[in-house]
This record gives sequence, C-alpha cells and structure tokens, in this order.
Amino acid sequence: MRSLEPPPLDRGRQAEGDLTTSTTTGQAAGAAAVARISTDEPFWNQLGKLAKAHQAHGIETFLVAEQKKGDLGAIIASATSTQLGLLYNALQVLGVTAHPGPCGEALTTIFQSITMAAPGMKRACFAARWGIRVIKQDAEDTIDWDAPSLMRLWRVLTTLPPSHVEHNPNVTYILREKLPKGTAGTGGSFDETNTIDLAFDPQKINTQLVTPVVMVEGLPMHVAKPGDPIVGVNSFDWAVRHEVGHAIDSKLGISESYCKTAAGGGWEELAADDWVRRLFTMAHIPSAVTEVAASIAWKICPDDEKPGHVSHVSHSFNLLEDELAKRHQRLPAEWIAPTKKVLGEIIQACSQLRVTSDTPALTIGSRAYFMSGKGYTYDVGARARQVSNYQFSAPGEWVAEAYAAYYEPDARGRGARLADKDPNTKNWFDKHVHGK
Repeated sequence: MRSLEPPPLDRGRQAEGDLTTSTTTGQAAGAAAVARISTDEPFWNQLGKLAKAHQAHGIETFLVAEQKKGDLGAIIASATSTQLGLLYNALQVLGVTAHPGPCGEALTTIFQSITMAAPGMKRACFAARWGIRVIKQDAEDTIDWDAPSLMRLWRVLTTLPPSHVEHNPNVTYILREKLPKGTAGTGGSFDETNTIDLAFDPQKINTQLVTPVVMVEGLPMHVAKPGDPIVGVNSFDWAVRHEVGHAIDSKLGISESYCKTAAGGGWEELAADDWVRRLFTMAHIPSAVTEVAASIAWKICPDDEKPGHVSHVSHSFNLLEDELAKRHQRLPAEWIAPTKKVLGEIIQACSQLRVTSDTPALTIGSRAYFMSGKGYTYDVGARARQVSNYQFSAPGEWVAEAYAAYYEPDARGRGARLADKDPNTKNWFDKHVHGK
C-alpha cells in the first residue's frame, strides 16, 4: 500500500501568515524574522518558531546561515523523532514558496542527512526543494521511491536550469512505476496532467548505460545507431532529462515552432484522413477514389496497438472497394494496380514500428511518412544529424531527445553532445531554450 500525502500545494499562493510580497521584500522579512529570534536559542527552537509562523523566507534565511556554519548535516543526522517533526513542518512551509533557490544547498544537505527510515520526510524535502511531488494518492501502478533512487533524481535535476525544474507548473509530479517484465533500461512518459512517470531497475540505476538495442517487454527495440549521442550515457539520467524536455516543450511550444523548420526536421503533423489523402494525391489516384480512401483512413491504416486492423493489401483493397460500392462508385481497372501500391505503402508506414528501425518506414522523395496515432512526415535528410532513432517517432520526441542530449553533462561544455551531431539545434537551444 502506498503512503498517503497531502494534495499538491498551490504554488501561486503564499503561505498563511507569510508577510512576503516579492523575492526582495520576502528575503528582508525572512532576515527580520530570524533576527527576532535569539541566536542563543537552540537550532530546533528557532526552526520550530519560524515554521509555526509560516515564515517561508525566514526559514530559507535561517537554513542558508546554518549551512554556512558547516554542521547542518550533523544536526539533522542526530535529530530525534520530535525534532524531525519540526523539520517536516518547516519543509511543508517551504513547499509553498516559489523561490527555493537560496537554500537549495541547505536542502540538499538535509536530504542527504536524513538517516532514519522516513520516506515521508524525504518526499517533503524533495517538494520543498523542487516544488515537485514524488507520490500521488490516486495514481495507479506506481510504487514509492527508494532513497538512493530519489537522490539520483535529485542530482539529475541539479544539472538542469532552475527555471526548468524549480517550482515549474509544467512539472507537478515525478512518479515511479514498476519496470515491465522483460524490459531493460529506463522507460518514461509525460502526460497532460504535467506528470512524469519513470520505470527503472533501482539496482542498475547508477550503472546501466543506453545501448543501440534495448529490450522492451521481451522485444528488441533499436533505439539508436552506434555513435548516436544517446549511446553510452546513463539510462536513468537520460530518461529524466527526456521527460523534463517534454515539459519544457509544453511550456515553450518547440515542437509547434522549431520542428516545423528545416533545421528542426521539417515536421508536419496530419490527421489520419489528411495523411491518407496526401499519399493518394501524390500517387495521382483519381480524386473521387482518394476522398473515399480518406473517409475510411482508420480502416485502411493498420495500428499495432489496435488488434483487428488490416495488415494485408488485399484486405485493405477490399475495404476500399466495398466503400466505393456503397457510394455507387467503381475503381477503373487501370487504377487497381496503382491503388494497391499506395495501400501497400500505407501498411508499410503504419505497421513497421518507427523506433525499431535505423531507416524510415516509408520514404517518398525527400520525405519520410509514418502513422502513429496521427500521420507524420519529416525531412529524411534530418536523420543524418539524429540524436537517436527514437527521436523520429514524433515531433515531441524529437524535442525531448534533443533536450536530453543538450543537457548531458560534458567536460567540453553545455550542449557539446548535441553539437556533435546537430550544431544548428544546439545553437538554437542556446538562444531559445536554456534558462527560459
């Protein structure tokens, strides 16, 4: 059974009784609050009073000063259960503030120094530092974080810009899920509730590196080519950055802007009927037939996730003929072969999993085409500067993979790993993504 925790705090609301109205005035009020407390009082008395008064900035100021003394970790490590209760209250107050940065180092010390089996305390510390919850009451299929894994997550977040991960409303939760049977590496997702889900093996979190071929539920997935920027990096770290990349894309709209440019892959996203219409039109199939095919796009576009969809040209062709007959139309004999050719291309573009191939599922001229929930097309030439194969499974994945590569720590400097394959995107991230 998962531990219960209070619902997410409203990050736009100041703590009750907090006199701060801005970062500057808040810090001044915090300093004043600390000054009102005798410096002769024990650490825990001072912290308890500030927490009781809901003085978020006062707590920040106090912890920053204590961190500078050099013994904050020892104080926390030797705390009694009652004293940890006072700390928990202080962390809850900090969880409301939108400016955790000043005491980030102190919170890191506190997190590392909590030696008791107190997962709730670590979660509260995580929320105070990042404004991100790591457990959700109504989430299904999630499990609690172990302390080492949560520390690894903490360290990865410190490598990203504060504006991307500190009390960012685009990242509300980072939850842990069970790793599916037969799966290696780290899997993840980001959804419309601004929740990141991560599935990983905690025993391998520090050592498992991304390889070109990864097993996913017992099947090999060709996620990259040898030499791609994703290969050889820590699997968990990459997945965290990738999912944060989705959140930043949601915030900045990168996939709706940059990805449509030539440098961003020249992506187009089409509804299923428009995608089918595009392929039929390029093959110069008569417009009447093209429109009928577009009207039954979801019948002639096989979907691996939806059993029962067609997977053979003959079946697809019969569906089209039946629909034409319902409309008292008939396919001219000279168009049978060209129509079957297009239907075969559609099946090829739909049924071949894009992320398990080193080459596009379907290429026509200089464009690649595939169907995955929606219809997509991109510039084939962009594959020469890919971060991974998986980058070309959707515009959003293109952004998330580029983001993960851009923030992969490198002795040569930020963005070096992305610049190795895609210097133009690295330069664009410098101007339009970093710190935004």
